[in-house]
Amino acid sequence: MMLATLAIPAGVAFAVCALALLLLVRFAPALRLLDAPGTHKTHDDHVPAVGGIAIVAGALAGIALSPQGLGLGVLATVLFAMLAIGVADDQHGLSPRLRFLAQIAAALVLAAWSGALLHDFGQLLWPGRVAALGYVAWPVTVFCFVGVLNATNMIDGIDGLAGSLVLFALAAMAWFAWRNDNAPVLAVLGCVGAATLAFLAFNAPLARRAHAFLGNGGSLVLGCVVAWAVIRLSQGPTRAFAPVTALWLFAVPLIDTVSVLWRRLSERMSPFAADHSHVHHLLMRGGRTARATWGLLLVAGLATTAIAIAGELLRVPESLRFAAFLLAAFAYHAWARRMASRVPTLAEVREAGA
Repeated sequence: MMLATLAIPAGVAFAVCALALLLLVRFAPALRLLDAPGTHKTHDDHVPAVGGIAIVAGALAGIALSPQGLGLGVLATVLFAMLAIGVADDQHGLSPRLRFLAQIAAALVLAAWSGALLHDFGQLLWPGRVAALGYVAWPVTVFCFVGVLNATNMIDGIDGLAGSLVLFALAAMAWFAWRNDNAPVLAVLGCVGAATLAFLAFNAPLARRAHAFLGNGGSLVLGCVVAWAVIRLSQGPTRAFAPVTALWLFAVPLIDTVSVLWRRLSERMSPFAADHSHVHHLLMRGGRTARATWGLLLVAGLATTAIAIAGELLRVPESLRFAAFLLAAFAYHAWARRMASRVPTLAEVREAGA
């Protein structure tokens, strides 16, 4: 029944996002929302960074038509705020401190008024013992929320990558929400997922070039939805999945972000410094094309999503799933450090191919 009532809102979200993109791409220069090539960018043309605006327009149009729409006002307000911060960053370049303050504020608002507060990590460390957060629930919630937002932003480096990986997570969580009869979360995930799918038609590297980018507004909005849904679905006595499942659902962006920050800090660099050390950069520096890199990371994203679902359905002990996640993270970090020291820079790769 929930799926039948979601069909029209999701269809509206897809259509509104697609129409909005057709219009916004034309007006991007006037809006000063063109992503210009730069030293840490992988594209060579000015590309409209309007995907976030279109996704929010489509998603909120669909959510407004769903039966749960009236109860999602707080989330809609936060999404508007995140979009505004991201668009301002795209236009003027905001300071990292201001961006972090906005993300912290969003986390606090959703935790206080939208039920997105982490109370425990499940049986993460030991079977039969719930890792309750108690007095540190609020700061841990903020830390995790901000981490997901920045992981989404940092993986947004080549056409179609961030949107595709987020779409996998949204689809998997929508299935969990449906199994759990969680209609409000399903409505959000269905509409945001449909809008993201429409955006990917303008962004995925199957075409000759991307017609639109997410922009910082888009990555912040999608990261916000992922973080909100993960917390809502992984907490409480009727949770849809264990908290450790969330790590596997978004494993590629999370592991890559932690590895990059770790390497930057170990080399005494600013964690906010832009470079070519993300997984997509390393693969392209190793000689793969952007399309091949996208395809390879899509397979990785599908694999980790499948692991998340299988672990939940097979009731694999949460502590074992967490240990496997840590093993995968350390293995990737070792590979990334080795690759970063051995492969040429992107500039050298481009010169060799010129």
